Amino acid sequence: MQRCEIRLAGKDGIDIHGQLQSVKVDTYARNGSHVLCSIVDGTIGWLAEQKISEVIRQQQAILDNIPHIAWLKDRTGRYVAANGPFNRLFGVTARELVGKNDFDIHSPELAIKYEKDTMKAMATGRRTYFEEAIIDREGKTRFVEKIETPIFNDTGVAIGSIGIVQDITVRKEEEMALRYSSTHDILTGLYNRAFFNEELERLARGRMFPMSIVMADLNGLKKVNDTLGHEAGDHLLRLAAGIILKAFRAEDIVARVGGDEFAVLLPDTAQNVAEKIVKKIKTCPEIKAGLVSIAFGVASAENKDHLAATLRLSDQRMYLDKPAIKVEADEGKR
Repeated sequence: MQRCEIRLAGKDGIDIHGQLQSVKVDTYARNGSHVLCSIVDGTIGWLAEQKISEVIRQQQAILDNIPHIAWLKDRTGRYVAANGPFNRLFGVTARELVGKNDFDIHSPELAIKYEKDTMKAMATGRRTYFEEAIIDREGKTRFVEKIETPIFNDTGVAIGSIGIVQDITVRKEEEMALRYSSTHDILTGLYNRAFFNEELERLARGRMFPMSIVMADLNGLKKVNDTLGHEAGDHLLRLAAGIILKAFRAEDIVARVGGDEFAVLLPDTAQNVAEKIVKKIKTCPEIKAGLVSIAFGVASAENKDHLAATLRLSDQRMYLDKPAIKVEADEGKR
């Protein structure tokens, strides 16, 4: 049997699309064989295919005019279409993408999450909004804002979803930088006084007692600034900050609270433990070699009611640990 697609002009001016089928039929008649032909009207099917193709082209045109990453998924979570930014970010062509799911494109951890997001949007019938970090094909972390919206048929049944992702990496980095600068001292990288006070109030409401406080003062900073310049003074501050920070735990709050002053909060730490840490700091090579001189004061609070007094006491003890005060005290004893 032979088949071929044909198009005929209809009486009403509408083309008829069909299939011509022919088959050779042998006979015992003198004239030999005949060819039996039939035409199957496929106009309705052809029109349906054209409609589907038109819808797909329209969907792709809409996606291609969205400046952000965008895609369409069917009800099973498989990709139907995506735009250029999507293809460039994940390194797949439009042809390769169709029919694939999240597990074909992303890592298992991300695929599980993305599939869950899609199914949640379709199950609830509501738009979902997420902010998250993704890894692009170059291995770089990007921060994105994702909106996924269900698509419904005429009967209100969710048949897929459309997703749009906006790259907000620059905005997030600016927010993180702003947040960092609001809690940290720019010169030394330690926490600043405002954050120290916030943590002091927060820890006062907890149960991490006894709590020790260490106050520290960089000796001779004004002299260094006056004789060698502020660049040398800044270098000395960074050196002192590094020495102090290295001596304490990650959960301790180490802050620069003034021009040449530092403070440390040690939750759940007895005074004798804090004093041992300070004693060890004083044996570090930089201090032993005279590259930097730091005065320390230590005090401990058994409960929140004693914190204010403990802060004052540690500051007084720091003052008494300064070299000039020590000399005066020694001379007074003689």
